[in-house]
Amino acid sequence: MGNTKMKYLYNLLLKLRSGVSKVCSIFYKKTKEVPHFASNDKNLNFVHDFCINHYVWVSDPIYGLLDHIRPIEAMNSNFLINDRIEGDCDDLSTYTCYIGLTLLGCKTYRINIFSMKHVIAILNYQNKYYWSSNEYLNLVPFNTLNEAVSNYINPNDMWSAESLTLENLA
Repeated sequence: MGNTKMKYLYNLLLKLRSGVSKVCSIFYKKTKEVPHFASNDKNLNFVHDFCINHYVWVSDPIYGLLDHIRPIEAMNSNFLINDRIEGDCDDLSTYTCYIGLTLLGCKTYRINIFSMKHVIAILNYQNKYYWSSNEYLNLVPFNTLNEAVSNYINPNDMWSAESLTLENLA
């Protein structure tokens, strides 16, 4: 199957994931309350430590077959109650983007890596790019989005970038 057909198929699966996410969101406990961070927490080192100390990777239901993204309100609720953010790579990268948008005020990207069946976050903070995978935010800066992604993936991996805003997080 050619690269164009693979990208088309993968983009179709991403759209299906969005639909499944909306249906699954009905079953999560949610809150409108958001975590409050101190003003001195508005830096990459804080986000790095936050990911390490509060992220817990868990598989999607049915051994990952029900791939979806938990709503931000559900992840906030889990954090406020249990002091942790639980989810798979989709969820953790989405929450890292959420922190980037709300706390750092930076541009964020969710990177879907086709061959790895994995998702990472990219933060564009102070005109430098940083990648985050599950519980780890890499503090090495890159000059471009391509450089940051290329540092994480194999040269032949296909990937796509979703620019995230507060309106399209899930």
